[in-house]
Amino acid sequence: MSKSATFQINLQNIAYNYNYIKSNVNHCGAVVKCNAYGFGATKVVEHLINNTDCRSFFVNDINEAIEIFNVSKESDSKIYIMGGFFDYEIEEIWSRNIIPVCFNKEQIMLWSEHCKKCNKNKPISIQIETGLNRLGLDINDFFKMKSILDSIGIDFVMHHLACGYEEYSTNNSQLEKINQIQGCKKSLSSSCGILLEEKHHEGLSRIGRFLYGSNEQSKNIPLKSVGKLTAFIISVKNVLKGEYVGYSQGYQAQKDIKIAIVNIGYGDGYAIRKGFAFTNGSYAPIISCSMDYLTLDVTSINLNDDKVELLGENITFEKIANWNSKIKGMEITCNLGSRVKREYININ
Repeated sequence: MSKSATFQINLQNIAYNYNYIKSNVNHCGAVVKCNAYGFGATKVVEHLINNTDCRSFFVNDINEAIEIFNVSKESDSKIYIMGGFFDYEIEEIWSRNIIPVCFNKEQIMLWSEHCKKCNKNKPISIQIETGLNRLGLDINDFFKMKSILDSIGIDFVMHHLACGYEEYSTNNSQLEKINQIQGCKKSLSSSCGILLEEKHHEGLSRIGRFLYGSNEQSKNIPLKSVGKLTAFIISVKNVLKGEYVGYSQGYQAQKDIKIAIVNIGYGDGYAIRKGFAFTNGSYAPIISCSMDYLTLDVTSINLNDDKVELLGENITFEKIANWNSKIKGMEITCNLGSRVKREYININ
């Protein structure tokens, strides 16, 4: 067995999470941008198509869309590009029946002109700015362009909640704003929709982090763990009180300690410098992280096994976020690099 850092992905649990969420919000699609949050977009999409009724997939750009198109074109799937498009991409989008989510007037006009050129209308989706202040068409501009949009066809209108995982009043004020639009299908929430009142469930919910088992801000809904990240201890040594560990003397031992060097680091996308890893049935404090190596304090741990869990049932997304206030757990999986081996289980 190769003792390299490994990300084990349980595809069956992705299907379980999808079906559980769908049973609570009625209609949903899968967000598979950023290589399905690092879990492997093509594998995830293939498994969902073969094992669930999921036929709507959300990506960020044309390159991701083409990748998903190539594994889903035999199905009746819809692919949505949430990052809109540039003018030079329009033919590739059009020829594959991919649906852009337009967020400004320029994109809408480009699409309208292409429809006229091809003497055929194809629907687009529209993202409305309701309070996140990121991407989104001003609602007044939407009404001004309504006749153009009606001629093209609107698949749905959507928005992004700024505080969907918290019980903030802005959730309702954003909902009130988008509900000024009537007569269109809507997509009102992402994974957070399952945590909110039913009025946020209208239309197609876009399921991202919860699909992949993240329990961060999940209010303990019964999701199954999907990913397990492990690496291996390759060296153990003693450090005397007062000695330093790591570059720039980043850590000083306050007593005699035993440290373990683990074969993963920020060069693999794992850049956690606070918190714990789990090994030999115990939590080991992280004291240093460099490009290739993670250093743990294992003074009180009897090391019978060299395997270390960095994400999984013992080191959850929520725990990582709590230990590192400025890091979301999903930032780890999104950043995992090519040196980390992907291993898929429960494929059928």
